[in-house]
Amino acid sequence: MSNQSKNKQVSLRKMLKTKTVLLNTLAELIASTIFSSLYFIFISRYLNEKFHTDYVMLSFSVGLAFFAAVYIPFHTYRIHIIPFITLITSLRRKNPFILLHKIPAQIVGAFLGVLIFNTINERTTQINIENYQLINLNDSSLLIFINTITASLLCYGFYMIRVLFKSKQLVGTVYLSLFFSVLF
Repeated sequence: MSNQSKNKQVSLRKMLKTKTVLLNTLAELIASTIFSSLYFIFISRYLNEKFHTDYVMLSFSVGLAFFAAVYIPFHTYRIHIIPFITLITSLRRKNPFILLHKIPAQIVGAFLGVLIFNTINERTTQINIENYQLINLNDSSLLIFINTITASLLCYGFYMIRVLFKSKQLVGTVYLSLFFSVLF
């Protein structure tokens, strides 16, 4: 094989790798936007008295939102949506920096999802979610501790399901969506 042929192969590999990174980043951005907007839309409809939604339907809707966010944008890519899962997955690999490009896309996608929700909320439900609190705790350190433990357990559960059922398979996504619905 000539040097020119080898250079073309190396160049093609680099181009394909760059394209994959860009598509993965775009997939994370779209998935995070879909999940964040649907999550808050379903919560606001549950809290609004105009919409007759019970808690079981809300849980099913949130699980469906997670499924839609993971599977619809690019079903061939591994989409995490949650930065913690991306961080843990990247640390398990030989090159930990290989997945870290997804985290900014997840955060920007979450912000875009909230902006979409706010736009829809102003025109439909007009619910101020910030006014609702299930537990009224005055001690902020206790609240931080409870939120940390809860988030850690949820992320660990999500991660274990991703490991047990390969995330490229539809079955793993369905189980993860059901797990999300049950825990919600």
